[in-house]
Amino acid sequence: MTRAAEWAQRVSEWRASGMTSKEFCAGRGYSAQNLLHWSSELRRRAGESRPARQNIALARVIRRAPAPGVIVVRTKRARVEVMPNADPTTLALVFEALGIAVKS
Repeated sequence: MTRAAEWAQRVSEWRASGMTSKEFCAGRGYSAQNLLHWSSELRRRAGESRPARQNIALARVIRRAPAPGVIVVRTKRARVEVMPNADPTTLALVFEALGIAVKS
């Protein structure tokens, strides 16, 4: 197996893992820096460009809630208090209206 093929396999496994580069490389005998280098190098060789960045609104979750079990989410545009019995569908609609990406 060529060096590039070996790294292509590693990069493919890393991307499928959902882990960060550091998490993936821990205990494997190669560094996250090398993995990221080869990821970029292989993409360059294939003529691929990086995926376009999406404009995603970020939210800050405040861990100290005003009442037990309440989660407070603040963005530049809003402050949302989520009660423990909040309806997930309604909450998803609120976040969508605020432009907050929800990862399920």
